[in-house]
Amino acid sequence: MQRWTASLLKDDTNEYDTLGCPDNGAEDSRKLPAPPNSAAKKNAAAQSLVSLGQTQDDTATSPPATSPQLRTTEEVAETSTATQGNNMEDESEDAAYLPTSEDADDCSNTRHMWLNTLFNSGKVTTAQDLIDASLRSTFAIVDCDEKDNVWRRVIIRKKRQFVWTVIDEFGEAELDNITATDDSGPIAQWGQLYKPPSKRHFNDAKQAANKRKDLHDANEEDLNVSPTRKKMREDALNKQMHQGRSMKLRAQKVAGEVEEGSIVQIPLADVDRTKVDGGVLTLVVVEVVRYRGNAAPKYRLACAKGPLIPLYDRSSINLVPHGSRLTLGLDNVYKSWRGLAKITERTAASSTSMVGGQGKKIRCGCKVGNCMTRKCACFVAKRICGSHCHGGLNKNCINCNDDKFLP
Repeated sequence: MQRWTASLLKDDTNEYDTLGCPDNGAEDSRKLPAPPNSAAKKNAAAQSLVSLGQTQDDTATSPPATSPQLRTTEEVAETSTATQGNNMEDESEDAAYLPTSEDADDCSNTRHMWLNTLFNSGKVTTAQDLIDASLRSTFAIVDCDEKDNVWRRVIIRKKRQFVWTVIDEFGEAELDNITATDDSGPIAQWGQLYKPPSKRHFNDAKQAANKRKDLHDANEEDLNVSPTRKKMREDALNKQMHQGRSMKLRAQKVAGEVEEGSIVQIPLADVDRTKVDGGVLTLVVVEVVRYRGNAAPKYRLACAKGPLIPLYDRSSINLVPHGSRLTLGLDNVYKSWRGLAKITERTAASSTSMVGGQGKKIRCGCKVGNCMTRKCACFVAKRICGSHCHGGLNKNCINCNDDKFLP
């Protein structure tokens, strides 16, 4: 920079010499003007030198700038690494999980049937395990509700060869009975609607068990019952249960035992029948379920359409002494009831009703014709047409009572 300033001053001097300075050094009579803008050029050069020095000092003291491209690349690398780590964690949480020895305390020292079953299984459940399972085998799995698309922790128990019972995670209630087919059921839909639990499901089950335990402890503290009073209450409860069983056995002896194949009747609720139907349902006893100890047996009943879902006590049924299965058309269901689906009392009442039972009834909309062909819905269902059929406009209908329409 100093050389550039010196050369600039030298150029100004040479320009001044060429404008008429004599070689002999004598004074010229003419007065030459000063070099144009020479002072301004010197001042500009000095200012440039000062500003350049300040710029160099600022550059020396300021820290080096980071390359924007390098910083962006590092951020992208860190972001991709974090994303891959999160994906690996999600995949590990959704993978099938089997409790280890470290989880023994959480699974064994808690009253949670799902955790106990999962820990005692010893391996991850597969579809082949369900195929090879024996009767009453239990598996801790998760299933998905197709409507809500929510996975829940359940226990499935093999009830029969193609029937599985779904139990809640605490083992307190039966949620459903599933019939396994080629297209549906735990085996056919394994991996879609049924699958082994993951680490996330296991952790959720532990939280549910701890929450239930805390609630139980809080209730125990609220009761604040002494050991003596607690024992007295337990003894009173056991005696009441014993008295109830004794009353049932006494009633059964007085009324007499009911054998398989007997004809019985049960009362129907008003909501399960129509106004023109009877108040009782005539059924046949297809099975007597006996329990251990002194417990009174229960009876499984069936109508012509199939067996009923609940089991009945002796006090809930009335024996028909001279009833005949052949006369009432209940002989076939007595012999082959195990292959039929279980039904409710309302369905059984609808199968024997004259007007189709409670709820939506069968009706036809025949505009022409006599309603005596298979085009008529009432004729196909072996029902007579009522006032709700074909709007009462078809005068050609002969599948009805001219004097009085059925409701």
